Amino acid sequence: MGLPHFLYNAAVTAQIAGAVIVLYYLYPAYKRTKNKGLACIGFGYMLALFLKFFSFLIPSKSLGSSYYWYYNLIQLVFIAELVAFPVGFILLLRSWMRLEAALTLTCPKCGTGWELTSREAAQPLFICPQCDTPIDTGKETGGRELGPAKEK
Repeated sequence: MGLPHFLYNAAVTAQIAGAVIVLYYLYPAYKRTKNKGLACIGFGYMLALFLKFFSFLIPSKSLGSSYYWYYNLIQLVFIAELVAFPVGFILLLRSWMRLEAALTLTCPKCGTGWELTSREAAQPLFICPQCDTPIDTGKETGGRELGPAKEK
């Protein structure tokens, strides 16, 4: 057991530990946001763990005639991993771009504009500090001014 074998084992261990740490932090973020991009990235990391475990635990020399099926399975999982990561990152970036666009708000009454923080943008109602007009920050209204409550 020489230096190359030690370095290979250290690299595989570091990759497995890194994937487990990413999954540890990714799962609560997905549960909180239900963002499909985070789910795709998590799926990609689970596939990466699958590849590392099976390529490390099952050496290809010991497979004999079933090497063909093992190699094809590994390649299919690798292709699925290569698809899951970019799709996840694209979905995640698209959601961040939508969030960034929602952080700019203009009061329809006085015309004053603000750059809202993510905490302010997450609130369903924003009060204009200039004219005390309540503004709905929800997606369905697009930042309309709220009028008086209609009586039935």
